[in-house]
Amino acid sequence: MSFPSSPNKMKTPCFAMTPPNFVDTVVRNNARMRMLDDVEIDVAKFFDQWYELYNVLSSMALVYIIPAVKGLQDQTYVNNFVALNMPDRNVAIISKFSGPERDGESILAKRFLNDLYFDTYQCPCTFEGYPDLKLIRDKIFFGGCGIRTSEIALDWISSTFDIEIIKVKMICEYNYHLDCNLFILDEENVMVATDTIDKESLKSIEKIANIHEVTMDDAMLGICGSLKVGKYILNSSSSTLDYHKNIRLRSICASLGLIPMFVDVGESFKSGGSLGCLVTPLNYL
Repeated sequence: MSFPSSPNKMKTPCFAMTPPNFVDTVVRNNARMRMLDDVEIDVAKFFDQWYELYNVLSSMALVYIIPAVKGLQDQTYVNNFVALNMPDRNVAIISKFSGPERDGESILAKRFLNDLYFDTYQCPCTFEGYPDLKLIRDKIFFGGCGIRTSEIALDWISSTFDIEIIKVKMICEYNYHLDCNLFILDEENVMVATDTIDKESLKSIEKIANIHEVTMDDAMLGICGSLKVGKYILNSSSSTLDYHKNIRLRSICASLGLIPMFVDVGESFKSGGSLGCLVTPLNYL
């Protein structure tokens, strides 16, 4: 019996990461960065934080590294693709970013995924990858739209790959991706920043999952920008400002038998990122 050629077929959790060698804030391409104005990233500190996250994650899963390329300031935020949950096919959709400064990332993502035996498809409309398309179970996904990813893109993905996408319309410019507003806890439960998405979207989410409400402040501090690996929920904690957010996350996790783990990736917030932005799954276990 041959070993699976693609992560999509493996029984081990698999993720992709890119080190922040060339991270920068020259192009301030989101509202959070513009709010911080002239704040600059300490690249050496960021690398140390990223490496700590890598060490934690690689003890729990197989982590593939996409090499960093000079000139791609946001490449460490691995949202340049999304792998679909299709047991009979190895399918990944390449992002079509709203900002041209990120186009180079999509080219590298396609090459990387092809080397892992994924069939890759370029979305024809604005679509920003895994941060805006989250699997909850089977072939049911939540899709973020309204700020970056377009509804047309979600319709194209749904019809092309025969999956169900529950559209979630976001209404806060600071929470511009779905992963700023919603986090999948398990097949029946989600964390949602209920003040940052529209009311009709909330009703649609409630039909699919139990909502564990979090505040706008929690969301701005990255509570939804977490990462799930088995029963562990990885989240960033870097200062006393995270105190109430951490209490809320611990409470939600305790109610579902999940275990929170905190890893400081505070430098990522200077780019408008979070811990979850630094990792993209290659399978769903």
